[in-house]
Amino acid sequence: SVPPPFFYTIPVFVIAILKQLFSESWQLSFFLLNLLLLLTIQLLMVKTLMLVGVRNFVIAAVMPLMLISADFITWPRYLLTDMIFSVLVMALVYYALRCRLKQRYSLLPLFLLTLIIAATRPTSPPIIFALILILIAPKILPTIVTRKALSLILIAGVLFSALSYGAFIDTIQSLALSNEQIQFFINMVNQGMVVHDRLDTWITPPSNWLEIARLFLVRFMAFFSPTAITFSDSHNFANILLLIYFLSGILIWASISRSVVLDLDETAWVILVLCAVVACYHSATLIDFDWRYRFPLIAPLIVFSATSWEYYLRSFLGESNS
Repeated sequence: SVPPPFFYTIPVFVIAILKQLFSESWQLSFFLLNLLLLLTIQLLMVKTLMLVGVRNFVIAAVMPLMLISADFITWPRYLLTDMIFSVLVMALVYYALRCRLKQRYSLLPLFLLTLIIAATRPTSPPIIFALILILIAPKILPTIVTRKALSLILIAGVLFSALSYGAFIDTIQSLALSNEQIQFFINMVNQGMVVHDRLDTWITPPSNWLEIARLFLVRFMAFFSPTAITFSDSHNFANILLLIYFLSGILIWASISRSVVLDLDETAWVILVLCAVVACYHSATLIDFDWRYRFPLIAPLIVFSATSWEYYLRSFLGESNS
């Protein structure tokens, strides 16, 4: 079924303005707008890194990673919602992290960003849910942002989501409920579909709720998969380099001495929760052929890993984290 038109309000509005202003040249203007949005993402990344105290040298070292990211090279060339959505997600990360660090919530920009995100793409619900979780959960349980607590929450959350998904799909099938949208997802489960239209990623169709839960976990891992048989060698190599960089950030965060690392813990809380929620959402619904839905998470992950490396340098150089 087709998503409600509300989810495309912002893109339609942008295209209407460009057509009004540039007439037959609106497609070229959209491409130029995408380049401007790409620059905006970079500025938001720098702003976020400066917010958490990352030194200029580290910022200068990690920003070129965008040049080897196949996603950042690919999607700005298309007249799609990807660049608009990615800018909004990066802006949301910046404001959410600022709220957490300053312990003072900027409700107006967060509300406006949330509203605009909701009207930009049908895949906005997990972003909005993650934002609510990121801002409210620490108010109820402040220690939730620590490394140990967050690690347990991420692992338990993914496992619980997988088991719940398996039980839900199995129950729906046994009840034989007639719903076009639900049936669409059930059909994908019954085919063992992992990544849409990439048959080499599919697994044996599940026959019970535990196998459906396993399919969910396979999809979760595939959401972050850096390689595909249809990608060029250079594309796969670039994606593997980025994955190694992201994993290094997680490894540093997980192993660094727990002195005063408030900014690193808060950065991990905001970005890793966002990534986990989005990955779970698409594990339950659809991982598209070109991994477009992963693209908005690339910039936040670069920011997270850069923050981890900053704290590693502080530890290595014997600098204070306060």
